[in-house]
Amino acid sequence: MTTTLHLIDYATLVDATDDESTRATVAAAFGPDGLGVLAVTGVPPELTEKRLKLLGLARKLGTLPGDELARFERPELYFCAGWSRGREKFRGKVDTAKGSWYANGLYDDAADGSADLKTRYPESTTEPLWPEPELLGGDLRDAFRGLSRDFYELSRHVLRHCDEIAKEAGGVSLSDVT
Repeated sequence: MTTTLHLIDYATLVDATDDESTRATVAAAFGPDGLGVLAVTGVPPELTEKRLKLLGLARKLGTLPGDELARFERPELYFCAGWSRGREKFRGKVDTAKGSWYANGLYDDAADGSADLKTRYPESTTEPLWPEPELLGGDLRDAFRGLSRDFYELSRHVLRHCDEIAKEAGGVSLSDVT
């Protein structure tokens, strides 16, 4: 079995300039013989700049002293919000080679004000304690949310094609269940 990484141009995907070709590429990437990955080429410079800004802030965060990083850990949420390092295992050993930042990329209030949802799903609905912008030389929350929202908007274009492919195959599409 040969697998291929399928590529699609950002403008073609977002501007819907060639839906038939785009649909074929998406189907190949996510179909039975696909890798489940679709690489987007020709990404606009402003998205690259946002990515680099976020990575720079992430590096500054990850190199803070341990006692400073501990302020951003949320053990009561099983480390599902905020900073986490050395809480996961890789090949049976505690993984300290990387740190992770967990937050909802789209919403300040993932529960949309619902006390019931916050009680039932605190790991998913609790906002992390974000580092002060002065600590990192920039606003991690703004950079994280800005790039997350851009990725979300881009993914909607891919998902539209996935939905159409599923519908054509006689399956259920997202528009049928939402």
